Amino acid sequence: MSSGAAGNQPLVVIGVPVHNGERFLEPTLNCLLKQTYRHIEVIVSDNASTDGTAAICRRYAQQDPRVKHARTEINVGASGNIRRLAGMIRGEYFKLSNADDLVDPEFVARCVEVLESDRSVALACTLSRLIDMDGRFLRNYQDDMHICESRPVDRFLRILAGIRLTNSIQGVGRADILRELFLRHGSYDGADMVMLAAIAARGGIHQIQDVMFDRRMHEWSASARSGDHKATQEYLDPATSGEVPAYLTRIACGYVAEGFRAPLPAGIRMQLVYKALRALISQRGALAREWMGVLRTPFGAPRNMA
Repeated sequence: MSSGAAGNQPLVVIGVPVHNGERFLEPTLNCLLKQTYRHIEVIVSDNASTDGTAAICRRYAQQDPRVKHARTEINVGASGNIRRLAGMIRGEYFKLSNADDLVDPEFVARCVEVLESDRSVALACTLSRLIDMDGRFLRNYQDDMHICESRPVDRFLRILAGIRLTNSIQGVGRADILRELFLRHGSYDGADMVMLAAIAARGGIHQIQDVMFDRRMHEWSASARSGDHKATQEYLDPATSGEVPAYLTRIACGYVAEGFRAPLPAGIRMQLVYKALRALISQRGALAREWMGVLRTPFGAPRNMA
């Protein structure tokens, strides 16, 4: 597929949300523009960066017509930037790309091949490895995100059963599905897990069993904020800075809401909601402790529960 003319290939839009990402942005853009799959458009959504990010984006846009630079002068947070990108999605397929991660040259072509050959697949991804801030190999990351069961309930339950790093969300997916879901991407820690559950309710997640994705681990990455939920909340949405995150509650409510929203027969949607409620009940101790913390603060209950 990668050797065909670009005009005969489905368009893949690659969205790169970035805020003050000058240190890693160029290697990311380089690997995206070196994809053997040529019919791509790279949209860099610059979220009010104050470093050299904008200059890098302008230079790449001038050098390659496939690169588009979209900038906002107000910091809308990481989640708001994803929602902003979702409004720009067009074409048949979409890939979200962190501004510090890397993919092999065949990544897009291999994922599109899966999507073109199997209409039941909503998202195609690959195995991944972890690298440090200088691009040095740390280790292969072992997960099991090949979720292609025929029943939506089984796929949904696989996500609820627990995932760690959500590398698979940076695969290539069907644009109509990802546009709908990313437009309502939640501004809370764990919203990407909810998005993966919503994707799984709509179709399979096909994990290609080759390591083709590099997740960069460094002190400024989102994963480095793990455990500091207030710092994560400020990163996701500065407008809620100081608000009690209550992230477990938001994740649980997000799963329930996505069960209701899935475009499936009512009986299947009720099964999804039931599984989400069961998962909520199983965490009742942690949720109770979380809400005791909420009630002890002057900020009151958290907003944007779903």
